[in-house]
This record gives sequence, structure tokens and C-alpha cells, in this order.
Amino acid sequence: MTNALKHSRAQRVEVEIRQPGGMLLVRVTDDGVGGARADGRGLSGPARRVAAHDGRFDLDSPAGGPTTLRVELPCAWSWPKTTHCCARA
Repeated sequence: MTNALKHSRAQRVEVEIRQPGGMLLVRVTDDGVGGARADGRGLSGPARRVAAHDGRFDLDSPAGGPTTLRVELPCAWSWPKTTHCCARA
């Protein structure tokens, strides 16, 4: 969200969060100028943190936009690298 607001000149940002089948899925899409890079200053840190938890970090940001970031993280009690990310009451 910070990158979208700070750099993309977007007029609209959509965030979707779901939990299908033991995964935590987060998708952020904006209608900005595009050109974001996963190895860039603002996204390389989050990409490394997602990878450290055996997750996927997929970025699609062609020049001219739009940009879509999709993050998938394993989210199950039995997964050794997660700590209660998906606790249910």
C-alpha cells in the first residue's frame, strides 16, 4: 500500500485478502503508472520476508500500469515457519 500511494500516482488501489486452503492470499492492485520492480528499494525487503516464510511474491507492473502484487503465505498450525497467522476464534 505504501509503495502504491507513494510512487504509482494511482487514483485507485484495491486490496483483497483471502484464506483459501491453509494459505493467506493478499493481492494489491493499483491503476498507477507501473514500472515497479520486485528487486527495487521498496519491494525487495518484503519479497525477502515472504520468501523466508516459504511464500510467493509475484509482481506484475508493466510500464503504463496497472500494477498487481500477489503474496501467498502458508498459514497452517502445522507449518513450521508460521506462528498463528490464521488463528480462528
